[in-house]
Order: sequence, then structure tokens, then C-alpha cells
Amino acid sequence: MNLARRLLVLNALALLTLYGCAQAPVDSGRDSDAVVVTQGSASQWTQFGVLLAVMPIQLTGSDGKSEAGMRMDIVLDDGSSLVVEQALSQAGELHEGNRVKVLRIGGYSRVTFWPYQKGAE
Repeated sequence: MNLARRLLVLNALALLTLYGCAQAPVDSGRDSDAVVVTQGSASQWTQFGVLLAVMPIQLTGSDGKSEAGMRMDIVLDDGSSLVVEQALSQAGELHEGNRVKVLRIGGYSRVTFWPYQKGAE
């Protein structure tokens, strides 16, 4: 390969690398304990918190069927708060004061019980 072709290939690789860096997600104020993963156009993050309140609700699916659910008020470890509505079949048995893990993918959140104390993540 001649020198001009090598330089062209190196420049193309450098541009692709810079393009990949430009596509990296920007931190939107989440604390350093948040784990962010980007796949395609949907970012994912996981944070931990404590349930402040749990209220039973009825959720209506796209098929019109009703399902038992819960509305959960959560305070995250960084001090921010979050309200998540989730089917009871997905959440399991959660109670006020439980430590929870919140997984957010795109605009959807999933809350699960987290048996470990703060700092043990």
C-alpha cells in the first residue's frame, strides 16, 4: 500500500473514532453511582433508592384488560425522587421502606427489591 492510501485509511479511522466519541451519552445530572449503557438510541441506567410510599392501582393494558399494579414514590440515593407505576406481577411484594433498584430503559422504568444496604452496590 502506498503512503497516500495509508494516510487516507488512517484519517478515515480517526474520523470514525471521533464520530463514536461524539455519540457518547451526556450525563444529565445523575450521580456517579448511576450506571449508564447506550445501545442504539435508547439509553439505560440503574440507580438505587428507598420506597417512600406504595399505593395499589389498576393498570389498563393496550388490550383493554385491567391488571393489579402499584404506584411507587421513590427517593433515589442522589436525593432526587421518582414515581413509577408498575404491574404487581412485575414488581412483586414491595413495601414502604424497602431498598429498591430502578432500571430505566428509554422512557420506561422497572423497580425491583434490592436486599443490599447503600454502598454495597
